Amino acid sequence: MEVPSPSICSKDALIERVRMALFSTRLPVSRLAFDIDQVKGYSSFTCTGSPWARLLRDMPPFTPAAHAIVAAIVRQHGEDLFNGRAGHLLSELGRVGPVRFAHCLIAAVDTPYAYDARSDFIHLAGEFEAIFEQYPATGFFHARLFLANLGLPSGRSPSRAGH
Repeated sequence: MEVPSPSICSKDALIERVRMALFSTRLPVSRLAFDIDQVKGYSSFTCTGSPWARLLRDMPPFTPAAHAIVAAIVRQHGEDLFNGRAGHLLSELGRVGPVRFAHCLIAAVDTPYAYDARSDFIHLAGEFEAIFEQYPATGFFHARLFLANLGLPSGRSPSRAGH
């Protein structure tokens, strides 16, 4: 029986490693408000531990949108998120959470100055747009559609105006 190399992790295992990294980041837990349900229950110190310790103990699931965003990043960067070559992405995910990270990346790629944006970021932004269409509770797709319907600049045109 062939044992896989320890450096080869499945996509699901990498998503779990990202989730653990985000939950252990010692920043206000409120930054994950779009990424896990009922985050307020983890926002203060209690007799059962710090917010981060409780998150790591309970390991609440990501919201569907946050999970899809992390899965897209893992598909594109894999273990590079943990070995330095794409570690800056993991740092930013930890700083703001997956949904806010995706919002920021889309906004950055949409600016007129993004002509030199890296192709991997442009690809991720496109995947994030599709994720936000699929999970409208994030509000992003509908906000763009609303702005476009008003004739205001909205970044990229929504791909399905009738959606």
